[in-house]
Amino acid sequence: MKKHEEQEWFGLMDEITADLAENHIPDLDTAEFLLEKDPGRLKIIKERTLEKIAGTTPGISTRVEVARSSGELAPAALSDGRMRKNRPKRRRAYALLAAAAALLLAGATLVGSQPEVAAQMRRVLQYLPGFGGVTDSEKTEQRVEYVQPQPSVHKIGRGTVEIRGVSIGEKHSTITLVGTGIPKNDEVVLRNIYGDKYLFRQAMITGAEGGWTGLYGYEGRIKVTDGLVLLAGKDSFPLKLVTPQEAEQIEDLGPTEEHNGIRLTAVSTAVNEQKMKVTILPQIAGQTKIDSYGFHSSYNEIPPAKLLASDTEKEIPYSQDEAFPNPNEVYWDRTEGMEGGVKLVMPALALTRNYENPASIRLPIPEKGSLEINRTFDLFGFPVKVSRVERILKGEKIDGEGDAGEDSIRIWFELHGDEQAAETLYEFPPSLLNGGAVWHRNEQTDKLEWMLLSVQPGQKEYELKVSSLHTRVKGPWEFLIDQP
Repeated sequence: MKKHEEQEWFGLMDEITADLAENHIPDLDTAEFLLEKDPGRLKIIKERTLEKIAGTTPGISTRVEVARSSGELAPAALSDGRMRKNRPKRRRAYALLAAAAALLLAGATLVGSQPEVAAQMRRVLQYLPGFGGVTDSEKTEQRVEYVQPQPSVHKIGRGTVEIRGVSIGEKHSTITLVGTGIPKNDEVVLRNIYGDKYLFRQAMITGAEGGWTGLYGYEGRIKVTDGLVLLAGKDSFPLKLVTPQEAEQIEDLGPTEEHNGIRLTAVSTAVNEQKMKVTILPQIAGQTKIDSYGFHSSYNEIPPAKLLASDTEKEIPYSQDEAFPNPNEVYWDRTEGMEGGVKLVMPALALTRNYENPASIRLPIPEKGSLEINRTFDLFGFPVKVSRVERILKGEKIDGEGDAGEDSIRIWFELHGDEQAAETLYEFPPSLLNGGAVWHRNEQTDKLEWMLLSVQPGQKEYELKVSSLHTRVKGPWEFLIDQP
């Protein structure tokens, strides 16, 4: 895959919806889907995968009113430009794995249950260490009975394997592994003290930069005992499982803060005597996902999150897993002077907002050269000005550099809005319905400046469809975290 094509596809990943996923998810060159012979199950995995990509915590459901996209507003001003940066590929790939994990952990949605029976069930949320989320008994047909309390890392030759998460449910069980410098495993086996063996088959695997992460699932009941062992190839690893932490509402799991319609809960755990971990659990609309919390973020539009000693306000360094980190988790070391706990401050979040019905912008195309447009359109409540449309014929130079491989147009935008507003628009990729595209951000504002799209020779009009927006939402979200 060429560099510009990779940039296009990973940018467009943020707006995949269930109706488009059926054709596009299997094309990812970083994922291997091993359920082609079971199309029904594969379809479910894809659909649940989209829920995770959209930023939902499994089982936490909220409502959102989707704004209509029509109307013309007043013109605005012009800006400069730079190439849009790619987001780290391994994090995009891990989003797919975490999504499928959410599926196998949560189990199938309750279908056909009598309303009076469902009403009598007590809602239980279960925190799942290693998966960075929770399950909701109102949304699943099973309870999780055992989990691994913390990830465990084991050395194998010159490489390592991390048992990132283990969830044993009444009907479905899941294991995630992260390998570095070692071959991938097609399957793993859980063995109990009686010698009973349970084969976990690979449901999904992704790889990047010399590492890989795999999701393995088992259907059926597992007899959990002391002395559990995980068998992976010729290697065996002891497992310690505990019952999961439970609550009737997510706020009971940790301190909760809400700003601008986004509620976050911080769940802290002691990894060992020297290290702590916090997981941020979002309650957010199902078609919106959080791209970054500000933890070692590549999103320039949001300030970095800070961890401070509660007593002294001294900044504390934090870290994430080196291989395929959960984007909503960080670790830090306990030191002297932190007896009063720590304060986590997240000034802003980077979001992708997805919409079922695309917005459309119809633009005339000049026969050659540029055509001034100077019209402002409304994209889901955000003003977007199109300043001009430029036609680039096949073989012409693009900014004095490479030749155009096909007839194209370049649409120049001006994104404006109050920088002090609760939410600010930074860019929007074209819908998959438009095919591939390349887009650039302005060097000063870090906002979308222009977009390059393919057209047919002689084409006189272009309809740009937009079904996702990349925005910044201001906080701050602040959490006081005790250190037991």
